[in-house]
Amino acid sequence: MKHLLFLMLLCCAICASAQDVIVKKDGSTVVCRVLEVKNSEVAYKLWTDLNGSSYIMDLSLVSAINYESGKKESFSDITENKYLPYNQSDGERKINDQALMIMDYKTNGEKWKGIALITGGIIIGGGMIGAGGALAAQGDWSTSRLTAGVCLLIIGTPCFITGLWKGGKMIREYNKIRNYALYQQEFNFKNGSSITPHIDMLQYKDKGLNTQTIGMGLSYNF
Repeated sequence: MKHLLFLMLLCCAICASAQDVIVKKDGSTVVCRVLEVKNSEVAYKLWTDLNGSSYIMDLSLVSAINYESGKKESFSDITENKYLPYNQSDGERKINDQALMIMDYKTNGEKWKGIALITGGIIIGGGMIGAGGALAAQGDWSTSRLTAGVCLLIIGTPCFITGLWKGGKMIREYNKIRNYALYQQEFNFKNGSSITPHIDMLQYKDKGLNTQTIGMGLSYNF
């Protein structure tokens, strides 16, 4: 009887693992068979009715998809039209042009925030670590100098690590985006003004996510 119960539980576990699971941002889940993920939506059939109707869900509502193969795809960054991946026939994930330009604008600001965090971490956190180490080296456990040194070390160390880690993360995200000038020509006029037509390529490259777009612009200097 025990062996029969074990086999039944094992079969149930195998069946459960053979399902796709959509995890929504509100914490609820949908047990299903995912048909396609494209643009800003996912198409699926309910696991309890695989021969029934297909359903569409907006990816902005999805936190992750756990596939029956064991693969997990996260969509936690798909908010406010920031990341909008879609699958082409070759299976390569891409981002639409509008979302790519939004990412370029946001990550450009994050670059300077990252530099500020790293600088602050080095100056503030590193200063506390240096001062704390100096005070601790001069005192003993019975003196307030040692206590102050230990407190500075305790506070300064996480400040130093957090500044470097968060700042570095922002700069790495910024470095994933490249803006190349494919063509740029300046035309000067007799009144001192100039006009510059240009063609640029914007590219985002990350693990499993590679996309690029070409845009044209016109600059006029008075």
